[in-house]
Amino acid sequence: EEHLWTAADLDAAGGQAVHFSAQSFEGTLEDGPSGWICRLDLADGSVRRVARGHHYRGSPDGRAAYVENGAGGQELLVLLSDSGERLVSIALNMRVEALAWSPGGRDLLVLGADSGAGVSGAEGGFALRGEDEGPDWLPEVASSSAQNLWRRLYVWTAGATSLRRVPRPPPNV
Repeated sequence: EEHLWTAADLDAAGGQAVHFSAQSFEGTLEDGPSGWICRLDLADGSVRRVARGHHYRGSPDGRAAYVENGAGGQELLVLLSDSGERLVSIALNMRVEALAWSPGGRDLLVLGADSGAGVSGAEGGFALRGEDEGPDWLPEVASSSAQNLWRRLYVWTAGATSLRRVPRPPPNV
């Protein structure tokens, strides 16, 4: 029997159930874990898998959104109607770090990290000792003009088929 583990990212919108992100090993250890959105029914305690993905968020008006892992590792933002039908899937060129609905459920705020954002060590960040006065261990802060180092805010508005980046130029959040 498969077991779910790492129940995280809880969302209790609606009060009837709790949705959460979980992982399970469906294949070999080398295949790695699969990510799932699961629903825990608060009345009977049953758990069922809803979709492959993470970051499930229920809106105040009954709709929902989550992030699905698409082909080649590309993430998709999936928006569902209040009956659970897929309204739209939006291909993303970022890693989604957070989703939050507006109080009325009209807008969805998406925090996305570009491919180079938050990467450290040998993967992208570095510190060099500078020529200025100071202790030997004092690092030099290097800057970059690369455009893939940002965390950005986006908004989806009901009925839209794409995200709108806000504001321009973006702050690094």
